[in-house]
Amino acid sequence: MKRLLLGLAVIVLLVGCGSKPEQKVQKPNSKEYIDAGMNALKEGEIVNAIKNFDTAIKVDPRNPENYIVLGQVYLRLKNYQAAIDTLSAATKVAPNSGEAYYFLATSRMMRQNPGDKEQAIEDAKMSAEIFLRNNDQERLKKAIVLVQSFSQVQ
Repeated sequence: MKRLLLGLAVIVLLVGCGSKPEQKVQKPNSKEYIDAGMNALKEGEIVNAIKNFDTAIKVDPRNPENYIVLGQVYLRLKNYQAAIDTLSAATKVAPNSGEAYYFLATSRMMRQNPGDKEQAIEDAKMSAEIFLRNNDQERLKKAIVLVQSFSQVQ
C-alpha cells in the first residue's frame, strides 16, 4: 500500500512539474507596419510613417520590400543619403531586386555627388538586366529610359 501511495505521489509530482502548453503570442508582421506606415503617410505623419517602415525592417530584415518602401520615402523627402543607404541595404538583402537598383540609381543621380552619375548609370543598368532576366517588360522599359536619361546628363 505504501508503494502504491508513493508511486501515485511521484506521478502527481511529475505531472504537476510538467511544462505548460506554450501560448503563442502572435507578433506583428512587417506587413502590418508597412500598412501602418502607408496610413501615416496618407495622414501626412511622415515621422510616424518612417518609424513604422523602420520597424518593418527590424521585424523582417530579409524582406527587400520593407527597405524599398522606406527608401522611396527618403527619396521623396530628398534625403538622398538615407535613401541610398536604405536601398543599398535592399540590394544586399535581395541582389536580384531590379526595383531596389532602380530606386538606388535614381537616388544617386538626384544626390549629384562626385562619382554618383557613373554609379547611378551602373545601378540603372543592373536594374534593366534584372528586369530583362525576369521578363518584366514594363519595368525594363522604364529602366532603359532611366539609363538613357542618365547617360545624357552632363
